[in-house]
Amino acid sequence: AGSVGYYYLLEEYQTASNLLLDSVEDLQTSTNKVRDYAKKIESVEAELKALHTKAATVEQLNELRSEIKKVYDALNIEHLELKSHVWGLEMDLQKVHDQAKKSV
Repeated sequence: AGSVGYYYLLEEYQTASNLLLDSVEDLQTSTNKVRDYAKKIESVEAELKALHTKAATVEQLNELRSEIKKVYDALNIEHLELKSHVWGLEMDLQKVHDQAKKSV
């Protein structure tokens, strides 16, 4: 009876040890997954910080938009001035041409 009880206890101990070992292995796997996720989160946070420093603010975009409008307006004014100047030259050439016709 004593040896049967001892055998039973030894069998129970072995089963409990195997279950504990399986649980420890599962815990290790879970711990590794959590560690990997933590590394990924840190990596994403670092990328986010880098993007945040590189990203333009709304104020910067508004300033740039304003500068582009000023440049565009200045180009339009210069274009109109050039058109006006060319038109003036055409009128002067027309006068010279008309005078040359009259004198011939």
